Amino acid sequence: MFKRGLKILAKIIFALFLISLLLIAFIDLFAGVILTKGYYMNWTTSMPIGFYKMTVPDKLQRGDDVMVCLPPAIGTVGLHHEYLMHGKCPGGFEPIIKELIAVPGDTISLTAEAMIVGGKAYSAHVRSTDHLDRPLAAIARGTFANTQSYWLYGKNSPKDSWDSRYWGGVDRSSIIDIATPVATLP
Repeated sequence: MFKRGLKILAKIIFALFLISLLLIAFIDLFAGVILTKGYYMNWTTSMPIGFYKMTVPDKLQRGDDVMVCLPPAIGTVGLHHEYLMHGKCPGGFEPIIKELIAVPGDTISLTAEAMIVGGKAYSAHVRSTDHLDRPLAAIARGTFANTQSYWLYGKNSPKDSWDSRYWGGVDRSSIIDIATPVATLP
């Protein structure tokens, strides 16, 4: 009787495993289809996980959530360390979604604990190693007056986000779209 119960339990677990795989495959396929319709599925925890509507920006401003193709020199590092997956950006990695916290003309100060723009501090502890204990390079701490670039921040998980605190700002040409949350997890 006990062996029969274990066999039934094993079958149930196997069935749940298969259902989970099918669900993941369906979500991935669905995400690919909606991308062609102007939507994007964010899977990373640095921003809320879920679907975003992509629109071409008329004007960029602090507080916008933006989709960005990082410059190849930065994106290649992200791909090598598996912070990014393979994707459509030049260099062969996926775009990222981050909050835009500084625009050209702003002054940004970097400390070991924060990025400060216009008196507003964004929690941004700088780690010396990543989650796999590999060295994690960061730009020098200091003040960047009258920046000519756009600075990005992972607001959903600032402790673990790989953002401008590590590589600085990006050019306007790196910003693809405004990312408006449609259906995201809290």
